[in-house]
Amino acid sequence: MDATATATAITSATPEGEHAVVCLQCGYDLRGQPVTATCPECGLNVLMSVHGDITVAGDPNRLRFMELCAALIGTLAWIGILLEVLILLAGEIAVPVCYAAWMTTLLALGAAVLLAWREPSASPGQGTGWRRAVKYGASAGILLCVVVGAKVFSEPYGVHQYAYFSGVVRFLLIVTLVEYIGRLAPRMGDRGLADAVVRFNARLLLALGVLFGGPVAYLMAARVLNWPGTHFVLPWGLGLAVGYIIAVIVATRRIYDFVRLLAETRDRMAALRVTDSRRD
Repeated sequence: MDATATATAITSATPEGEHAVVCLQCGYDLRGQPVTATCPECGLNVLMSVHGDITVAGDPNRLRFMELCAALIGTLAWIGILLEVLILLAGEIAVPVCYAAWMTTLLALGAAVLLAWREPSASPGQGTGWRRAVKYGASAGILLCVVVGAKVFSEPYGVHQYAYFSGVVRFLLIVTLVEYIGRLAPRMGDRGLADAVVRFNARLLLALGVLFGGPVAYLMAARVLNWPGTHFVLPWGLGLAVGYIIAVIVATRRIYDFVRLLAETRDRMAALRVTDSRRD
């Protein structure tokens, strides 16, 4: 479909579907409203709420930069998993691999800061709290990694421990970034990705509850019933590792979905500009 046809399709009507189209500014249900109209409650253009304020008024160059940053973070997440598996197989002698795992975390944190920094300014009614959270949280993570790394790397056998520490920081970054993506996606007209993020968060919380609540419950029962209290440690650790890998894989898929959304948004921007030029 060329730009003219795309422009006609995305400005013809308010889409009907399972995801309610609500006003970005006041939350009014806009289903059934023509996209050329304004919100009956606050007067914001319906087109901006349907396709997102970033799509209508954003800068394609900013989105291209954000796309590159998100793709880099997704790639570093995969590399981090592979390096951590190598560390498990090689043990404490894999010092270069530990350094590489540490660098993937620092690079991912830096890319997250740049991604949040380049997010287009919010429209009226749209908060920027998550942008600040990602930007300053990732900056604090960089500082924490450097400070802890300066101590751990100075110890003879502490390098592999720091690699695992950096993996935890990278995991927290990825989970936070997924939440950030879920809040940013509606500003580009994609509520499906936002719903997918909500489901991911719910399942992650359930998994964390099982992985950490289960052993606590077992230890309490073992104390009362005089059961052996340590034989579950190995399967629990294995389950924790498998759960970590699955969570990172699913979260990375959401990041790549976000990369595709950014590319599609740039295409819709071009289509809307075709419409504007035809009106002029």
